[in-house]
Amino acid sequence: MKACTWLGLLLTLSVLGCAAVDPKADYERVARAIEEATGQSGAYRAESDETTAARVDALLEGGLSVAEAVEIALLNNPSLQATVLEVGLARADVVQSALLSNPSLGGLIRFPLGEGKTSIEAGLAHNLIELWHRPPRRRFAEEVLERAVLRVAYEGATLASEIRETFFSAVAARQSVLVEEQNLQTAQSLLDMTLARQEAGAATEIESNTARTELLTQEVALRSARFAAFDFKRRLTVLLGLGIDPGEIDLAEPLPPLPQWKLNRARLLTIASAHRLDLAAAEAGIRAAEQALSLEKRLFLRSAGGGVALETEGSDVALGPSVSLEIPVFDQNQARIAKARMRIDQATRVFREISVAVAQEVRGAHEQLLASLDIARFYQERIAPLSEANLELTREAFLAGKTSFLTVLESQKTVLAVRRQSIERSVDLSLSVTEIEAACGRPLNELLTP
Repeated sequence: MKACTWLGLLLTLSVLGCAAVDPKADYERVARAIEEATGQSGAYRAESDETTAARVDALLEGGLSVAEAVEIALLNNPSLQATVLEVGLARADVVQSALLSNPSLGGLIRFPLGEGKTSIEAGLAHNLIELWHRPPRRRFAEEVLERAVLRVAYEGATLASEIRETFFSAVAARQSVLVEEQNLQTAQSLLDMTLARQEAGAATEIESNTARTELLTQEVALRSARFAAFDFKRRLTVLLGLGIDPGEIDLAEPLPPLPQWKLNRARLLTIASAHRLDLAAAEAGIRAAEQALSLEKRLFLRSAGGGVALETEGSDVALGPSVSLEIPVFDQNQARIAKARMRIDQATRVFREISVAVAQEVRGAHEQLLASLDIARFYQERIAPLSEANLELTREAFLAGKTSFLTVLESQKTVLAVRRQSIERSVDLSLSVTEIEAACGRPLNELLTP
């Protein structure tokens, strides 16, 4: 065979071995899975950073809603961006799994020590057993990729849930500032009334000092509330992957009102079982372990080479096939096969564990939602109106000299506490809705009973 023929053969094999790693379609799958789980589009696709930056700037304009905050986080959170690249790494492994190893070219020259002719030996060989290994190796890599897609999508959905919780906590903290300002005005009113009555000889210095102490206490509470509002915004900014001053973020969405809808627990359990991404990733883990076992079973035989050998001695040239075969006498891959079986058992138990956890998370989230709704409604419809009305009555009675300062002070403390607790109950309700979405792996509109 001429040298040019050999060169042509090598070039042909080289072209066949070329393969590009393009994970774009896999990034799209991650984005779709996140959108299905959260109802939020626009997840990071490992594309141009300039496009991402422009979109983030546009979302920040005109105030920030919870949906816009989630979109920014899915686009711009550095930790999620790094996690998304795991999908690209898994795609590279799939491409690598389809490639055959390179053929080997060997040569030997023998020079005569006495009379005789120089002999040359050359051979081109390849491990043909790889053709047998290739299908399960590729299937294993594809299942690992599938698991990576689902796990990354689950991370994105988890981040979306965390963003919603932090956003509503920040909104509640901002509203708490308003409540503390209102409480400060209420405390100031009591002090003004007490000082007026003291001038009229109907109140003591002790009562005035007590009212003044209450006012100062509310001033401290207001300062603490302002810091809490800043700190929740700061936490939100970190999750959004932004380096701007937290004060530049304008939260343009209030706490949601009391819901009028109801959720069916049995339906929630069915949805979670079918759509939780971590559950699907665990199931893909079982399939990957099964493919790994299939591959290990074939690896009891690792080498079966074939090729051509060339030998020359003077003008004599000989060309013929060459073969080599591993004899699996000692190592038949027994340990790795046993290990692969254990991996299947391990993956199955992990799947079972997650299945139980998902079901209990759904039950817990549903029960928490019912309790939070009941308590929030109780505060808004009964406790808050009653405490406010009682404070007004005691003030009027105090000004008329029909009740004591301590009665007014106690009534005021009750009102201030109820105002704070009403905010806490409202944010608890908002967070419980977010938690049930996360527990079921679907946005609220898909959880409502049709």
